[in-house]
Amino acid sequence: MRDWGERGKRGESVTESATTVPAPTVSFWVSRVPRRTCSRSSSIIPPLSSAFGSTLEIRVPSLFSMERRIVVEEFRRRDRPQLLLFLLLYVPAAVFASRDGTTEGVAALPFIDNSTETTVLMAVGRTAVLNCRVRNLGQNTLSWVRKKDYAILTSGRYVYSNDKRINMLHQDGSDEWPLQIKFVNVTDNGTYVCQVEPGLEKLSRTVNLQVLEPEAFILGSKEYHVDTGSKISLVCIIEKSPQPPEYVFWYHNGRMLNYDAVRGGIMVTVERGKKTHSRLTVDNAQVGDSGVYTCSAESTKPASISVFITEGIFRTPFSSS
Repeated sequence: MRDWGERGKRGESVTESATTVPAPTVSFWVSRVPRRTCSRSSSIIPPLSSAFGSTLEIRVPSLFSMERRIVVEEFRRRDRPQLLLFLLLYVPAAVFASRDGTTEGVAALPFIDNSTETTVLMAVGRTAVLNCRVRNLGQNTLSWVRKKDYAILTSGRYVYSNDKRINMLHQDGSDEWPLQIKFVNVTDNGTYVCQVEPGLEKLSRTVNLQVLEPEAFILGSKEYHVDTGSKISLVCIIEKSPQPPEYVFWYHNGRMLNYDAVRGGIMVTVERGKKTHSRLTVDNAQVGDSGVYTCSAESTKPASISVFITEGIFRTPFSSS
């Protein structure tokens, strides 16, 4: 059985080492056929059910402009399992054989690994990376296409887009073909397609990019009133962020609050989650603490509130004569 594949590739007749009934003679060859007439499916002439005792011809198509034929002479019923096993091992290599008609160095059919992310969430201003992993790419070329306008962004390692934010991060020997988009904005929202065209087929995988603009808002009205000597307590909530922000900043009249300042009494606490909460506390408020307070984080639309400090009414002890 093993000799069928090894000797058959050289076009030699193969004889099974049976001592009773001689085995069928198997040979096969390559004949060049115009692609338009080359069938996409294998054919067996005559059908296996009526081929016993006759010469069997099996035609195997190739992805290239050629056809492979396997001829089995004196085919018998007892040879059917062996022939089917032989075809199972040989036909895939024949179909994807090289252009010169040999099976040496034949690469397996490319396929796209579906384990990569199909949805990428990214905040405005950040760098998005859309990945596509292709096994057995060989000499084929992978392209990235933006679906909304069918613009070809990259082909192989070359970038065809005039947008300087777009890069191809592929490294030699890797199956990864990551498309990088720097400083994303909401206009980058949409579907991106990585595609490979090996032979007559096209393989593709879509990745959806969703660019979000995180927003901050401060609880309460637009104004905050407090008496001197009281405590200022402001709560800021940041939402629509793909990941919780690493830092939340508070500003007073455009200057970042320094929690280690000589003034003291300033504290910020942060609770990160789907919505991030940040609380600013200023003890012993004075008139100089009045002004506009702003809450912000990286790639986040800031929120502001006006704080008014009202001086208390001091009464002197009543004295009588």
